[in-house]
Amino acid sequence: MWWADGSRRLVFVSVFFILFVFLTGPLMAAQGSAAPGATTSGSTAPSGPPRPPGAETIPPKGPYILLNIAATSLFYYEDGRLVKRYQVGVGRTFEQTPVGDFKVVTKQVNPTWYPKGRKPVPPGPANPLGTRWMGLGGTDYGIHGTNAPWSLGYPSSGGCIRLLNADAEELFARVKVGTPVKIIYETVEVTRDDKTGEDTLIVWADIYKHSRVTPEEILDKLGEVGRMRGVRIDDLLEELAGAGGRTLRLPLGRPAELNGWAIPGGYHEEDGSFWVFIRPLAEGFGHEVNWDGKERVAKVDGRAVPGVVGSSGRWRVRVEDLQGVLGVPFTWSLDEAGRLVLSTYGLYLGDSLLTRQLAVSGDDFLFPLRVANSDLGLRGWWDFPTAQVTAGGEYLPGAIHDYEPYILLGPLAAKLGYQVIRDDAGLRLILVKEH
Repeated sequence: MWWADGSRRLVFVSVFFILFVFLTGPLMAAQGSAAPGATTSGSTAPSGPPRPPGAETIPPKGPYILLNIAATSLFYYEDGRLVKRYQVGVGRTFEQTPVGDFKVVTKQVNPTWYPKGRKPVPPGPANPLGTRWMGLGGTDYGIHGTNAPWSLGYPSSGGCIRLLNADAEELFARVKVGTPVKIIYETVEVTRDDKTGEDTLIVWADIYKHSRVTPEEILDKLGEVGRMRGVRIDDLLEELAGAGGRTLRLPLGRPAELNGWAIPGGYHEEDGSFWVFIRPLAEGFGHEVNWDGKERVAKVDGRAVPGVVGSSGRWRVRVEDLQGVLGVPFTWSLDEAGRLVLSTYGLYLGDSLLTRQLAVSGDDFLFPLRVANSDLGLRGWWDFPTAQVTAGGEYLPGAIHDYEPYILLGPLAAKLGYQVIRDDAGLRLILVKEH
């Protein structure tokens, strides 16, 4: 099994790494303290339900540092509250930053670097330790500044954790000797953009080749932050396969549904409007969606649609514009749980609602074959060779929609002796028996 093979490889690499550290510790320490490292400026950390991996171990009181190697990110906490997130440089693949629990045991302003076999490097622009040093107990590694800020966000050091000098100075002023430091290696994270409220699932590149991320692990992480709705396992498999080992970012909107179906990507609220991704909705209604690279616009059935490109690079439209884009009237509201509920036509038999699971097909509608069988007495089944519904020796037009056979409303109503009345005001398609 892949996980068993992976475990054996991990054990082998771990043993090799321990022996390597034991035999070449002084050299690694010198390189780790000296290797050029870099970062861009730290950014204010997102707040809200999404938390970085390992955050559940944050003590309730006092300052605390959490480093996720895979995310090349350092999180600084005070009293269990995330204060700031910094981008960092971490150890190279052959000089890895160690995982475990540590403490800050030394602090030094304008440190001198002592590379093995060479002259000490005094403080100044040539010093790869930058302007601040915070040593980690039980190791020769530390958290420090850098004279190579362009290397931040990468495995670029000899094992130490590198910060932009300004960030190192800021963290240095906050941290005391004895501050706990937890270093983890987790490739799955959910983070939030404070400006847009958009949550993003990030699967970081496995820089040390320690873990193989599975869709199940991702779903577990989404379950922890309550973001399961609207995420499909098939989509995750496709996205993971396409990532090819690169960092994968999937936007996770707040939960939204259309006629009882979860809308992939959910919704995002911005500037007083609700925004949804147009592709899953348009394709769900039988439209073709394409991206026009020359005009930089999304097109539905060849028509340009209003909207914006979200942080994921996908086209978003306002809910208010959906009717014009898809040609179907909509109503929408927020329920008590904050879920955006979109509704289009419902199929009724007299005053009784049969289903809201409707897909548009030209001027007609498709609805689930199971509803036609259970509530209208059709007794039909999907014929794979002809890609149609067969009932009583007669074929009726249909289609596979959302992995389920659907049947076209107009021909079915005519066969069963119903008239279809469309009530746009009430968003109803009413079946009335003809006399």
